Amino acid sequence: MTTQNIRFLAKTANLYYKEGLSQAEIAKRLCTSRASVGRALKAAEEQGYIRVVFDFPSKSHFNVDLERQLETNFSLNEVIIAENDDSDNALLPVAQEAALFWI
Repeated sequence: MTTQNIRFLAKTANLYYKEGLSQAEIAKRLCTSRASVGRALKAAEEQGYIRVVFDFPSKSHFNVDLERQLETNFSLNEVIIAENDDSDNALLPVAQEAALFWI
């Protein structure tokens, strides 16, 4: 890969991930197609120039992986798992998650 190609990948990734521009905005700014921008982002990730890291608190109450698995297995639009730390009031976490969902 040439220096020019790597520069294009770096510029595209910077505009997308750091500056928050859409692929269409990047394409317009760099006078290229949106498809070229998408391919550049994919190539940058495949080459190891981009690494996506999820760094949520380890003790968070989210079970995103399990929720996603249930959504996939049962063809559901969205699953929200409510955890219960207090066995005396088992429905409170369910009510809280439901309230947040509908807000």
